[in-house]
Amino acid sequence: MLSLGEVIKDLLRAYGIDEAVKMHRATVLWEEVVGSTIARNSKALGVRGKMLFVKTRSSAWRNEIALQKDVILRAINDKIGSNLIKDIRLR
Repeated sequence: MLSLGEVIKDLLRAYGIDEAVKMHRATVLWEEVVGSTIARNSKALGVRGKMLFVKTRSSAWRNEIALQKDVILRAINDKIGSNLIKDIRLR
């Protein structure tokens, strides 16, 4: 017998929305990935295409996140289990 989690994964895959759900998780996981200090000064708004949009409190925080972008991208993709997020657009 399959677990509920396996059934849900199979259904998401069957309806072709498993990647969309994983990409949405990138928004939900933002604070966990970047830590509380960066999360207090930024907000993941959502994903369009394969780009994560993030609003920052100031240009200083935009620069700080830009410097860490490659590390953040790897961490997000590791957490969602796929290399779906290709870039972060900072606002």
